[in-house]
Amino acid sequence: MDGGVLWYQRDFDYYGEDDNFGWYVRPHLHANWGYIEEHAGAQYMDVGGSDNRRVAKGSVVRPIYNYGWEIEEWSAFAQLYYQVAPGWGLTAGVHYSEESTSINAGVRGRF
Repeated sequence: MDGGVLWYQRDFDYYGEDDNFGWYVRPHLHANWGYIEEHAGAQYMDVGGSDNRRVAKGSVVRPIYNYGWEIEEWSAFAQLYYQVAPGWGLTAGVHYSEESTSINAGVRGRF
């Protein structure tokens, strides 16, 4: 299991963008097969946007009241890592929730 702090940004069509910090916890299974490492499980995320935020429109910054947002959800994830060299690898994964599905890929450095 792991957990931590996260930063989340949302874009609104007519109101600009808003961001906030939150937290997450991920109970999951972890397995190794030679150069391949796998993580799969669930994630709970809790992020609350501001209820009184300021949005820049041109050169004028104006407050928007009572337009808060919040995310409290469980989702599923799977991530694979392939070790290319000691301390370095490639990674790819998927994250699925009722609201969205995302696919990621990248480089992993372990120090």
